[in-house]
Amino acid sequence: MRSLLLGAVLAAVVLFLFGFVVWGLMPVDPFSTVSDEPALSQTLVQVLPASGVYLLPDEGDTEEEFAAATEAMRRGPLAMVFFRREGVEPMAPAVFALGFLHMFVTALLLGLVLRQAAPALPSYGARVAFVALLGLTAAVWARLGEPIWWHFPWGFHLLYFFSDLLSWTLAGLVLARFVRRREPTRLVAA
Repeated sequence: MRSLLLGAVLAAVVLFLFGFVVWGLMPVDPFSTVSDEPALSQTLVQVLPASGVYLLPDEGDTEEEFAAATEAMRRGPLAMVFFRREGVEPMAPAVFALGFLHMFVTALLLGLVLRQAAPALPSYGARVAFVALLGLTAAVWARLGEPIWWHFPWGFHLLYFFSDLLSWTLAGLVLARFVRRREPTRLVAA
């Protein structure tokens, strides 16, 4: 169990550093810009009643509202707004700490799955491939559904997809060193 915990901590460090490189030093900005950000911010504060996630057009509660929303969807525009009225402290240490904890817990869970599968994965390469396949599965599910179901831009989510896939492949390179196939213990007759 100690090697699993150590592997999860080291995998979380790798994930944290990789996240910094991808999202902090990436030469491509995945976000679109707004021509008049102060005006949009003011409008959001005036129009949106509280922090939350808003869908435009709103489907409403009645058949008539749903029909109107369906027609509005055909015309456009479409938007999903993640709105936080009260703001946040940029680069807050607590966010980094919680982010690292999230990475550690996820790496630990992945390590537990790997430990269960380890008897069928005799080599380091097989263990890395297993973790990468789990990462691929998670990335396909979590990232590629958004453009399909919510009509989000593909480029943004493909960037997230490849980031997730590379993250978990790197974590697999670490975890596969610490979570190994255990040979059955043999009793030696005295």
